[in-house]
Amino acid sequence: MNTLFSATRPPLERLKAYFDDIRQTQYEALEKHGRVLGCPNFSVGAEISGTAPELDKKLQHTFSDLLKYIESAIRDAQSEGTINVADPAMSARCVLGFFEGVLTHAQVRNDPTLLDDIWPGTLQMLGIAPDAA
Repeated sequence: MNTLFSATRPPLERLKAYFDDIRQTQYEALEKHGRVLGCPNFSVGAEISGTAPELDKKLQHTFSDLLKYIESAIRDAQSEGTINVADPAMSARCVLGFFEGVLTHAQVRNDPTLLDDIWPGTLQMLGIAPDAA
């Protein structure tokens, strides 16, 4: 994560690199296992939420860390004038929710091509025309 979200990369490139990495991983999973596997943290969290406090705490920490990376990239993009969002923290939560939703749809439908919507959809949420990025 530190490499993908390195401050040496432009902020939007950080987000795209993360999404591209997950997309590639899902294509590799499909090839190897015959299935899009989705996000293990999200799957486990949705399945056991509230039943295993220690695991809940670990998953919350994991998502909190990811959210910090996303929010940092959004704040940095705002600082450089690439985007203009009213609330970078809320925008980060929306981007993460959208990302997890698309990833889950890809898993349920076993169709990694759905992941192609993540980057253009994220840009749209951040007020950027996909061809402008």
